[in-house]
Amino acid sequence: MSQWRYGDVAMVDLNPAKGHEQIKRRPVVVVSNDEFNRNCSVTIVAAISHGRGDFELHVPFTPIVADDSGTFVDGYVQVEQIRALDLAARGAARIGRLRDVDMDRITSLLLGCFIQPDMMVLPAEY
Repeated sequence: MSQWRYGDVAMVDLNPAKGHEQIKRRPVVVVSNDEFNRNCSVTIVAAISHGRGDFELHVPFTPIVADDSGTFVDGYVQVEQIRALDLAARGAARIGRLRDVDMDRITSLLLGCFIQPDMMVLPAEY
């Protein structure tokens, strides 16, 4: 159902949000796998932000340059800020992809946080 692929970076409006959820238009990274994305009407994403706050679940990544606009995207993937979104309904635009090595770190944290705690590997200091 979706053209989105694991590791894609999209610009999307996360409003409305409540409490401590990320808000406003910002980049997100697709963390659901390609099979899920093909078969579901929503895509699972993690928010990207510049604020790290010395929080171990904020994963730095190699900066990318957006495909069309040349916008520079950097910061931290906030593993605790995952959401299932209908990206088409929110008017999301694909702006690039994260490197496999960055996605491996993000995935290990996701697995450790939500699936299998002994798989959790915290990121090294950068």
